[in-house]
Amino acid sequence: MGMKTTILSIFLAFAFLFGASDVFALAGELKRPGISLLTKYSKETRERIMKMLNREDARFVGGRFINWFTTMNYAGDAKVLSLFMEELAKIPGVVLSVSFVKDRILDEAPWSVQHEAHGNRFHIRVSMNSDLKFEDIYIPEIHGREPAEAKSKEG
Repeated sequence: MGMKTTILSIFLAFAFLFGASDVFALAGELKRPGISLLTKYSKETRERIMKMLNREDARFVGGRFINWFTTMNYAGDAKVLSLFMEELAKIPGVVLSVSFVKDRILDEAPWSVQHEAHGNRFHIRVSMNSDLKFEDIYIPEIHGREPAEAKSKEG
């Protein structure tokens, strides 16, 4: 192996090692509710969302994030969950979906809130293996949206 090949190999090794740091994700545990929000959302919208995530009647029991995706676990009865969803659904720019899952989220958390920052999408997962009274869960009103094709014809 020649000197040029050795130098090139060392350079490529350093470039890979130091360039690879961009590949690793920013991740961590949450001690209190919090999400990433794009700057396009107004201060009022940001405050309303944070107020919802920090409701006193919905007990935050931990969470985690990786880049722009966040999962927060909550404890609260069916009424608290219903109020949480109802208020969240009223915030402009929020997209909300709900699913019921067989697995337990956490022993002390019958439901979780997942948030994806790029679309300001919230997904609430409700554990069917929890003590929640499912007959008391109210899914908020859903308003129809115009299809994308209709919007493109107007513009």
